[in-house]
Amino acid sequence: MENLVIKDPIEELKKTRLWNYLNSINSDFASKGVTFVRGISDLLLSIKKHFPYYTRHDAHHGYRVLLRMEQILLEDCFCPESDARLIAQEVYLLICAAYAHDLGMTVFPDEEDELLTHLGLSKEEGWEVNPKLQEHLRKNHSSRGGQYIKAKYEELGIPLNLVSLLHELMKSHNLSIHELEVKLGIRVAVAEKEIDLKQLACIVCISDAIEFSDTRVIEGVLDKLINENGEAEKISFRENMKHVCIGDSVAVGSDGRIIFSGTFVDPDILNLAHKTIDLIESWIRQYCDIDYRAKAHRLRLKSDFIIRNLKIIGVDFERLGIRIKKENIINLIASNSTWANDSSMPLKELLQNSVEACRYRNFNTPASRGYRPVIKVTFDKENRHIIISDNGCGMSKNIILNNFLTVGNSRASDPVYKSFGYNSLARFGTTKNCRDIIKNHQEFFEGLSNVSRIIVVGHSLSPVDWDYFKKIIGVNKNKKNIEWFISCHSASNIETIKMFAEAMDIKVEQIALFVA
Repeated sequence: MENLVIKDPIEELKKTRLWNYLNSINSDFASKGVTFVRGISDLLLSIKKHFPYYTRHDAHHGYRVLLRMEQILLEDCFCPESDARLIAQEVYLLICAAYAHDLGMTVFPDEEDELLTHLGLSKEEGWEVNPKLQEHLRKNHSSRGGQYIKAKYEELGIPLNLVSLLHELMKSHNLSIHELEVKLGIRVAVAEKEIDLKQLACIVCISDAIEFSDTRVIEGVLDKLINENGEAEKISFRENMKHVCIGDSVAVGSDGRIIFSGTFVDPDILNLAHKTIDLIESWIRQYCDIDYRAKAHRLRLKSDFIIRNLKIIGVDFERLGIRIKKENIINLIASNSTWANDSSMPLKELLQNSVEACRYRNFNTPASRGYRPVIKVTFDKENRHIIISDNGCGMSKNIILNNFLTVGNSRASDPVYKSFGYNSLARFGTTKNCRDIIKNHQEFFEGLSNVSRIIVVGHSLSPVDWDYFKKIIGVNKNKKNIEWFISCHSASNIETIKMFAEAMDIKVEQIALFVA
């Protein structure tokens, strides 16, 4: 790689539009920003002692994140008359978070002995790159960085009332979207003004995610890695090569679409780049959704698919996947066997959506807030309307487009939606026509009348299948004495099993749980 000159951190900071804007509206906070960056620059530089094969995580990376912020923000953010304008404290928090979000990946001064003792390590040669230490720093870096700034806030010039907010922003890039919404969804105020911490976090996270540049790979790293045979070193080599092949060929187009370009020589590296962009694309859609719901939009991004122009020399590269003929699937889902024989099915589906929304909100709402689920069904005979409404979690634009209006998809399949052990009722966005299935297999169900023991393994016990269980119980000659053995693979299953037992009128003493 060519020798790229990294300039003094303060010199770089003062070149950014964000810092100059801050200096124009509040020179005191601009000065505090300089103090903060100066105070952590050496610490950030020391990260490479513990992660010598990682891409750059020093102050220059923070500078590049700031440049990406400027590219994704609307011009209104810098306009004093606009509702979307950034106030001084918000800009200060963005600057600090851009530089400090990876701060906890190093070992802080005077911490070495205590930390090594805590991890059961000795201070022998090579301790800086001990895998156990690296794992600890990597897994806990967001909380470690926050603890450091809390302890050093005076020295770093951070106003005390902003310390906890900065800590939350520093942690945000390690949170799932759901966690971000829950943990940063609290209402906060600074300078006699309410600010949207979630929205600021989205700005930080997007800017960090698209921070591809020609300086991201530290000089000399690839030369060292190319001769290493360890699995960790091979992974680091591929990650670094991904950044080399893309370099600074990432831009925000005039239409707000993010564009990735790059030239590759290895199909594995190209595939890794596509997987990385897949993740970035998913994150950005959801971050943009949060911005869309904010009182004033600040992102100029379009959350459509990222434009990719990734080429490999001399190879016809295609990303393979199973393809489905859409017309046939739509015909199947819309067929008489699914809908026409039960006109109530659409209502069942909408009611299940309402129940799901209320359950989800209740799951994520502290008991102290006193949330009470409400579902209303209104029959408007004059206009021939049936209106189903609820006070559940609601649907954002992103969820409406990608789940509610997408046939065969369900928000329940989203890993973000399932985080924190929440167990959804929904499956694939359509309700099974259980009555017809039972009717067409009546002889089979009648033959279960003498069953005395039922073993349930790997079943979701979702309400969509309850009609089958009700039929099995209903035909049984001795239903009150059926023994139920139900597999339970996590704590979240217990709530589902309780709800199932209540609905089926199964007594606790009839049920035995086991781990499958």
